[in-house]
Amino acid sequence: MDISNKERAIFANDNKADVYIRLHADGSENKNAAGASVLTSSPKKINIQQKVQKESEKFFKNIVRRIC
Repeated sequence: MDISNKERAIFANDNKADVYIRLHADGSENKNAAGASVLTSSPKKINIQQKVQKESEKFFKNIVRRIC
């Protein structure tokens, strides 16, 4: 799917999503590599409400804690 992050956010909001998760499968040539990574909005972005950003960060930290 080739749509912008803004279009993804609009789609999620229009469909009253409680959470929007975008999954990527990372890879490594290192066979010992393990774990997960999470990207959330930056607290420095002024167009993101601070409360929303903090809730998002907390939510995804919990996910990473549970799968790693």
